[in-house]
Amino acid sequence: EGDEAFMERMMERKVGSLTMDELRSVYIYKSTGSLQPTPSTYMVSLGDLGRKEIRHLPGDAGTTESFKMAKEYLDGFDFPYGVITGNHDLEGLDEFASDDDNIIAFHDVFHTAELHGSSTPTEPYWCKELSDDVILLGLCTTRFREAVHSSHEVYVDDVQMKWFEDKVKENKDKKVIVFSHAPPLGSGLKILQDVHLRNGCAYINHSGEIERARRFVGLVKDNPQIKLWFSGHYHLSHDFEDSISNVGSCTFVQCGVIGGKSTRDDTRQTRVVEIFEQGGGAAEVYTINHHLNGEVRLDARCDFGTGRVERVRVKELPKD
Repeated sequence: EGDEAFMERMMERKVGSLTMDELRSVYIYKSTGSLQPTPSTYMVSLGDLGRKEIRHLPGDAGTTESFKMAKEYLDGFDFPYGVITGNHDLEGLDEFASDDDNIIAFHDVFHTAELHGSSTPTEPYWCKELSDDVILLGLCTTRFREAVHSSHEVYVDDVQMKWFEDKVKENKDKKVIVFSHAPPLGSGLKILQDVHLRNGCAYINHSGEIERARRFVGLVKDNPQIKLWFSGHYHLSHDFEDSISNVGSCTFVQCGVIGGKSTRDDTRQTRVVEIFEQGGGAAEVYTINHHLNGEVRLDARCDFGTGRVERVRVKELPKD
C-alpha cells in the first residue's frame, strides 16, 4: 500500500480510534510527507504532562506515575524527542517534599541525561544539535513550592539564565530554536488576563524584578540567530491571530493542547515545523487539528534571512 493510500484510509477512521503505531505514522507523514522519519525528525513536549484534575492520586500532574505515563506515550512515537518541565510538573505535593525532589523524579523517569545527550546531566534544561546549522534549547521551570508569588509562575533561575545566554552567544553562526513552557515578556503572544496576567504567571519570571523578566526578549533582540521560540502554558487555540508573533528576527509560536479536558476553547492541536536550510534558511509552521480528524494546515512561513514571518491562515475566534 502506498503512503497516500494509507493516509486516505487513516483519515476515514473515527477520531480516537487510531492505534499508537497508526498515530505515529500519521504524525510522521504530516511532518515529512513520507511514512519514514528523516534523520532530523525531532519532537518536543512543552510540559504539563499529567492529568489536569488534582485528585491526590497517582497520575495527577507532577507525580512519578504521570511522568511514567507520559514517557510511555512519547516513547511510542519511536523517534527522538525532548521534554521540558511546565508548572504543573512540579505539583506532586503529596509525593515530594521539595521542588528538587520533584525534578529528580522527572530526571529519573525520563533518563534526561541520556534522552537529551545533555552537557548538564543534573539539570532539566538542555541543548540539542538538530543539524550542523540548527540547535534546539529547552528551558525548564524549577520552582513551585518555593515560589515567592504565584506557584504557577514559570521560573528560570540565574544559573539556567546564564547557561541560556552562553549557549545563544556561543552559536552566533547557527539558527537557534527555543522551547519554554511559558513565553517571555514582550513576545506579543495572546494571553489570558484573568487567569495568568492577574496571577503573575503569564511569562517566564513574571513576578520577580521586571528586568529579570525582560532579559529574555532583550536577548532575542540582541541575537538575530534566535529564529523560533515555541511555548504553551495558556491552553489556547492556534486559530487566534496573535498565536504567532514576531520580534526582531524571532517568530514566537503558541502551542495548544491535545487533551480534550485541557483545552479552553474546544480545540486540540499540535504544531509541526519543517525547516529548510537552503539559502539563508526558512521554516514552515503547520497545525494538526486533532479535533478535526487530523486536518493539517499551513499557518506561517518564516524567512530566517530577513526575520520576517508571513501569516498564511488567520481566523480570529469569537470573543466572549
